[in-house]
Amino acid sequence: MEEGRVSMWWTDWLFHYQYIFKKRNSAKQKKKFMNALITDLKALNKKITIHDDQIIVNDIGKADQIIVTYYENMRPQIGEVRLFDRKDRYKKTIMRFLFDLGAWLVCAAIVIYILLNGASWWFGIGLLLLLAWAVALRNGSWFAPSLICNTSSILAMLNLIELADQHTAFVFVPNLNRVKELDLKKGQKLILFECVGANAPLCFKQENGIHYVFAASEQDDDFVLSQKQIRAKTINQKNIEQVTDLFRKGMLC
Repeated sequence: MEEGRVSMWWTDWLFHYQYIFKKRNSAKQKKKFMNALITDLKALNKKITIHDDQIIVNDIGKADQIIVTYYENMRPQIGEVRLFDRKDRYKKTIMRFLFDLGAWLVCAAIVIYILLNGASWWFGIGLLLLLAWAVALRNGSWFAPSLICNTSSILAMLNLIELADQHTAFVFVPNLNRVKELDLKKGQKLILFECVGANAPLCFKQENGIHYVFAASEQDDDFVLSQKQIRAKTINQKNIEQVTDLFRKGMLC
């Protein structure tokens, strides 16, 4: 791989995780994603360990630094995303869920009204749509901004794995809560990737023993992404290349 460039596998990875395996909520969807990721990692001739829905590359016990990201779809939220204000993110996620639930109830009332007026074939179509919508509401999969939130970070990690030696381990965990459960030794550095591919400046922050690598705009003592940025349809490849270049030079964090 040339300096500052992405892997020769980049186009294949992007197609796999942006389109084919973009839904990663149900057990079946996560299993398909994990199988695909394991196949891609094997092509890079790396040591792989699977433990409790985690995919680990290289030996964590022997590594000086561990780079981690999560792969489950994030639920959509209302308004801008304040990356380090977890309470604000939770509140806005609940608000979005309640809004979607309200819309679902209105549509359900319309379907019932149609049924009571004797249009049974419309009821069949409406019922199927409502059931599909209910499943999406349960896991947030229809409108999850996955490409920027974590798919871009998964791709960034794959790009680094091709370059890494045994001094760096990589862990793909299901969600952010599992990051804090990683058992680290004294002196090991934990680096978390999130929203790396957003159309915003690449940023670095250390908090509670975790080194964060992400893309966002600094605002009011926090780092923010707008809905337009979080729902972008393309990854900011320049950020991926910048991360790769910093990693190659040993200056990532």
